[in-house]
Amino acid sequence: VLYQRVHRVSTESISAIEVRQSLGCRLFRAARVTLYFKSLQAPSRLVLYLHLEDARQMAQHLMPVYREGSVYAPSGMEKLNFVVLSANIVTTGVFASMTLSQLDDLFAQDVKQLAAQNLSRLSGLLFRWLPAGVSGLAALVFLLATLTVLYSFVHAFGFSVCRSGGVLLMKGGLVTRLERRIRAAHVTCCEMRITPAARILRHCPVYVRAGSFNGGDIPLMVCPLRTLQAVEQLLEGFSLPSKPLCRPDKKSPVQYVWKQGALLALWLAMLAVALSSVPALVAVPAVGAVLSLAALLTGIEGIFREGICENSNRSFSLCYTRLFTRHEVCVMTHSFAIMLHQTPFALRDGRCDAVVCLSGGVRYRVRGMEHQTVQALRLPL
Repeated sequence: VLYQRVHRVSTESISAIEVRQSLGCRLFRAARVTLYFKSLQAPSRLVLYLHLEDARQMAQHLMPVYREGSVYAPSGMEKLNFVVLSANIVTTGVFASMTLSQLDDLFAQDVKQLAAQNLSRLSGLLFRWLPAGVSGLAALVFLLATLTVLYSFVHAFGFSVCRSGGVLLMKGGLVTRLERRIRAAHVTCCEMRITPAARILRHCPVYVRAGSFNGGDIPLMVCPLRTLQAVEQLLEGFSLPSKPLCRPDKKSPVQYVWKQGALLALWLAMLAVALSSVPALVAVPAVGAVLSLAALLTGIEGIFREGICENSNRSFSLCYTRLFTRHEVCVMTHSFAIMLHQTPFALRDGRCDAVVCLSGGVRYRVRGMEHQTVQALRLPL
């Protein structure tokens, strides 16, 4: 109404196209189209609202897909693994908060207070089998887990992935229908996240990035640990580490465990005080101690796993640990940089922290690497 913008971009600069049909858009047969670009030059993405048929024709014209034979379409137990491993409690929490706020405005009443009352009822029900200090916490955990899995089920309903030529096609969604087309040649990295749930199910979610496209809300697929043939079918540049990533004997263990160890000691001290003074509040420090112990074990694993190496196909593999998750990344682009950080003590021992910087503002920090090993990497020119 007040101003008009005209953007002229080349087709090859588009890394991904997302056609999203929310419930409101479906009422008017409309779609939200997001274009993600390879370059970091502004804008890194464009958002358009089009008629559904226009959106589909635009996506087909920019990234044509002629064959939709699914390479990955979870069913049965695989569908359960996909729903559980793609669940994101942070995304679910934001979505639930926004939904409650919208319901407050729609029904002109305090829906959040109503939810709190039902949470209290659930806590009272669990009080029959659990102590008073644990029942409220267990009710909250049960509610969050239920909402997370339910949101993931709705978000990933009917999900499938295929490849046609140089385009990856992702489809799925029940309430909000989602279609993503990703140019395979623009995929910068492929990331596998080994979470506690992934360790239990012996499967890991696989995420991809392409230019400014993040794709962290839903994985490309879920694969058995160390059995990644389906990923290799979709991404020809993908490779598992072809050599050891690090030398644990050259690392400083304190760098990996001091934060988790300090938190564990703090929670254990609070637990000792609660046992002697306030037994009703024992559940809170006990849960904190368990979580700190899990983070400490993940940090210990990082001593033996964190590192970086060059693969035989000229891609790079790196591994790092954060909180409860081990991240294994395959960097498939030659457009990246490595920054080295050294403290005086690390400089004395010949160690450094390597930060791999990719397009789109992505950074991966690998701790405790040998300085000579990082310097010997054959970086692309």
